[in-house]
Amino acid sequence: MFADFNYVDPVAPACCQVLIGMFEYFGIDIDKELGTCLLTGIITDTGGFKNGNVDRRVFNTISELMNMGIDYGYLYYNLITKKTIPQFELLKLVMSRIELFYNNKVAFSYITKEDMDLLKAKEGDHEGLVDIGKSIEGVEVSIFLRQDDYCRISLRSKNYVDVNEIASSFGGGGHINAAGCKLNMSVDEAKEAILKLVRKYIDE
Repeated sequence: MFADFNYVDPVAPACCQVLIGMFEYFGIDIDKELGTCLLTGIITDTGGFKNGNVDRRVFNTISELMNMGIDYGYLYYNLITKKTIPQFELLKLVMSRIELFYNNKVAFSYITKEDMDLLKAKEGDHEGLVDIGKSIEGVEVSIFLRQDDYCRISLRSKNYVDVNEIASSFGGGGHINAAGCKLNMSVDEAKEAILKLVRKYIDE
């Protein structure tokens, strides 16, 4: 609520779902081109509808957009399913490095600058890798570390852990079940620091 005018929907599952409400309020018509952009945002913001805050509005919106002739299947494949060779190699690498902590309730994995260079991966190829740990049965918090000039930490939780609170402790932020922060540390130091804090939130 920092601006002169604010439009806030705290339970919206995607930013583009908020935009649709604004467009309706201002009488802005949504054509096929704009609808494609909005559906792209909804698919990516919800992680391909995997996030826990996906509600009926999302699927009503998708139905309306598909009635315009937008190819939902094409978008979903290219945004969520399809992987380039570097993306696939990063996926394999992250899976091979997953470690489980605190009675298998926390998953941790990482990639380094050298990994990105060796695999010829580009910015964005790491998107979604944090969800690998979250997919493991019994894991409550998934931590993914990506080394840059500093360490970028992505956090995801399934149920009761507020990862936004954890990320905020390091100057980051986000949402209850999805957040991130930056740590000006080595990989080992950042791993130790984030695991130490996460442990305080885990029911063991």
